Amino acid sequence: MTDMTLPVVEIQLEEHFGNQYVDKDWWPALNAVLEAEGDVMKTQEAVQALASSYHLPHLMIKLPA
Repeated sequence: MTDMTLPVVEIQLEEHFGNQYVDKDWWPALNAVLEAEGDVMKTQEAVQALASSYHLPHLMIKLPA
């Protein structure tokens, strides 16, 4: 768990992905995490459901407990 604010997360994503970062593409994942309100299990379920909806069988998202 982290105390990162949304603006900090967006800055980190932008720094990591550079010119390939598209803010609107990240909103579904960010909203899933924000709506979980710190509940790790709920966050994992929401992000996994989101990943499954994109039909990317090799994508695994793991959050530390």
